[in-house]
Amino acid sequence: MAHKRSHSGLDDHISQPNKATKIDTIPVATDALLSANTRITELEHQVQELQAFINANGLTRKVPQSIRLHMLNGPGAAKTLADQIKAAASKVSNKLCMQTLNARKTGITSDDMSQAMMPFLREVEELRKLPNSTAIAFDLVMVLGQYSYGELDCGGCGYDERPSDEEVDGLLVELATERKAIDPSWDCSHVLNKLRKQNENLSSYGIENFCARTIDLLSTWQRDLPATEKTT
Repeated sequence: MAHKRSHSGLDDHISQPNKATKIDTIPVATDALLSANTRITELEHQVQELQAFINANGLTRKVPQSIRLHMLNGPGAAKTLADQIKAAASKVSNKLCMQTLNARKTGITSDDMSQAMMPFLREVEELRKLPNSTAIAFDLVMVLGQYSYGELDCGGCGYDERPSDEEVDGLLVELATERKAIDPSWDCSHVLNKLRKQNENLSSYGIENFCARTIDLLSTWQRDLPATEKTT
């Protein structure tokens, strides 16, 4: 009687490579995952180094918008941006200010300095969108106002064609109102005194009504203070 050939050996032979294949793919997949995680970690470190370089060199204002938006989401972004705007504006202002020392020869006056501050004042609008930026933006606008005129004693007072004056005044009114709403106890007396002195000094050189609306607003708040607070 013929015996039926068993296929069990063949079946075992066929199934064995499948098991080996499954076992062999596990290390391959694990290695790929580890490699990807390592690369992600490297990229994160590179991004951190890039951000540190950008901040250290004051380049946040110059980087592409996608990178800029990412950097402005971090803690302290408002102060970082304000400091960079201030530094850039100072550089422009100082250069022009030196030329107002000899305005009759250079032709550079406070009018030119006022015009030069306009791009920086426009950047304040972006700054205002950041968290906790109101007081920082207010202080920055105060500084930009100071940067908008140079050595007036040397014939650099110009012809009162100063576009930044209205912009500075308007921003200060808006920011002061926001600041007071956020912190009703904000003491603006030192700001008011400073603006009054600037206004008086600039008026003597033909620059009229410097921050007049802001002075009126802050004066109203000072008049509304209780007598005890006015004397402290």
